Formats: sequence, structure tokens, C-alpha cells
Amino acid sequence: MALSPNDPKTVGQLGSLLWVEGRRGDACRKFERCVELDPKLAPCRYNLGGCFEMIGDRIAAEREYRAFLAVAQPDDYREVDGLRRKLGW
Repeated sequence: MALSPNDPKTVGQLGSLLWVEGRRGDACRKFERCVELDPKLAPCRYNLGGCFEMIGDRIAAEREYRAFLAVAQPDDYREVDGLRRKLGW
């Protein structure tokens, strides 16, 4: 991380690693930072939505999921289909 502390992909990947390690709070902070650095980076939007969903903030989760859907790329289609069903689209 010291090499690219402001690279959104690096920050997002670190968030994913922290999530896998069970460090949910730290991971969510990284996803928030990733979105600050690049609001159009779909995986960070998706993961941040999951963080908000985990803590029960449904409004913030839906906001992030909708932002994810707005910027999703073809590689993200699996998540897109699931979210559309979840959001009733």
C-alpha cells in the first residue's frame, strides 16, 4: 500500500483482502476511500454497498448499489443481475 496509497484499485484490493481476513470495519473504510478516489470504480461501489447492508443501513446500501449499477461494466454482470433482482428492477 505504501507504493500507491492514492490508487483507487490498490485501495479497493486492500479492502477486499481485509474483508477476507474478517476485518470488516477496516475493509469498509478502504471501500469508502476507494469511492472517494474514484466514484466510477464499480467494484468499490458494490463492496461499499455490502458494507452498509452488513450494518443494517439499507438506505446507504441501496444508494451504493444503484451507483454501482450506473457504472457497472460487462465484467460486473453477475453482480448486476443479482442486484437488479434484490432491488426489484
